[in-house]
Amino acid sequence: MRNQRLNNIPPDVSFVLTEEVRRQFTDCGVKAIGTIEMFMPLALEVSKSLKDYKGTIWVGGDDDKVKGIFGLRSLLMADHTADLPELNCDEVCLIPYSSGTTGMPDGYGMTESSPVTLMTPYIYPYNKVGSVGQLIPSTQARIVSLTTGDNLHAHKSGELYLRGPQVMKGYWNNEAATRETVDNEGWLHTGDVAYYDEDHYFYIVDRTKELIKVKGNQVSPTEIESVIMEQPEVADVAVVGIPDALAGEVPKAFVVLKANHKLTEKQIYDVVAQKLTKYKRLEGGVAFLHSIPRNAAGKILRNELKVLGSKK
Repeated sequence: MRNQRLNNIPPDVSFVLTEEVRRQFTDCGVKAIGTIEMFMPLALEVSKSLKDYKGTIWVGGDDDKVKGIFGLRSLLMADHTADLPELNCDEVCLIPYSSGTTGMPDGYGMTESSPVTLMTPYIYPYNKVGSVGQLIPSTQARIVSLTTGDNLHAHKSGELYLRGPQVMKGYWNNEAATRETVDNEGWLHTGDVAYYDEDHYFYIVDRTKELIKVKGNQVSPTEIESVIMEQPEVADVAVVGIPDALAGEVPKAFVVLKANHKLTEKQIYDVVAQKLTKYKRLEGGVAFLHSIPRNAAGKILRNELKVLGSKK
């Protein structure tokens, strides 16, 4: 990236974005375009007007929508993590070859870390699909137990702590929030549950704030959701914790069925009970919805579901 120019287009000028992005490519020699799923229609409109241009990198979006428009050499997707559907290993690893790119890296970061902290190579083994990669230079990580605060070893899940020169100094005029997020030793408490393997590839499991506390056990809603999504009748699902007098919280599933498909509450309960340990069972029940509430970026609005699930 030496001697390369970085052009930034503010997000609050969406009414002129199409012409501005086109100008960046034609006049400024831009080699990459970045987006997230919600801005894909805009990015595609721009890209269709540039069919003769052979771009270098597309950051974000759906490979099926962009291949054939650019002569991509690499494909980088950007999105939030916890609510992404489970990826099929064969499909992901074959994208670079089917689209003519040389790789499809994954990574992890947040605004407070400027943002990148972990990154996969552009080509990586099948058994690493689903990983967010290894630490970038000058960056350190710890996996910290949610119960004891001790450092954990490989394949043990805990909160991901990060430290490096890219970690923020703090939130502007908000010392209390800064102390909650960055400790005295400079460790950024990400709020994400993760683990690493023997090759120091990291994997994001869930958000600490979204974990369900069942009789002192930490239950990942994403794990339960993955089991339910394996059922061919299910179109979408979200699991949240609802209050329980004995357990503190118990998991409850909100399920959207595909059109003309049937599945009972008991069938879903039994599937989870067969595949997961006892305290992860859907003791809060199962409710069927027409759609799962999500924000503009596609993230599940779990607080709304908690309120709905707590109503008798």
